[in-house]
Amino acid sequence: MPFAKGRYGSRLWNWTRFGRITQLGDVAELSLAVRRMIHALVMSRVENASLAAL
Repeated sequence: MPFAKGRYGSRLWNWTRFGRITQLGDVAELSLAVRRMIHALVMSRVENASLAAL
C-alpha cells in the first residue's frame, strides 16, 4: 500500500475499513480464547470440587 509508509502509516492503516475489520477480528479471537481458558479453568475446578465431595 503506497500510503502505509512513513511515520503515520500504521495509524492510516488502522483507520481504513480493512484495518478496522482485522482489528475487530483479532479482538474477537482474543476474547474467545480467554473465554475458553476461563471455561476450562471453571470446569476443572467444578470437577475437582465434586470429586472431593464424594
